[in-house]
Amino acid sequence: DISKLEYRLLVYFLQNIGRPISREELSKEVFGVAHSKSASNVRRLVFRLRNSLGDARLIRSRSKKGWWIGPNQVDGVTEK
Repeated sequence: DISKLEYRLLVYFLQNIGRPISREELSKEVFGVAHSKSASNVRRLVFRLRNSLGDARLIRSRSKKGWWIGPNQVDGVTEK
């Protein structure tokens, strides 16, 4: 089972397939607030969603870019 917040996060990822989403954007869209204090909450929520999905590799991440679901692609370059 996933929580309501995890579900909202998953839906937002699926609406933005392949596009890295910043902590600030996720904070605003999922929690309804956009400030740096919620950054740790976003990280924890992504961690919990990865565990709930059972495959941490589904949600990709890149430092200073954000998280996304989809191809391993950042800045228009597909990585292997």
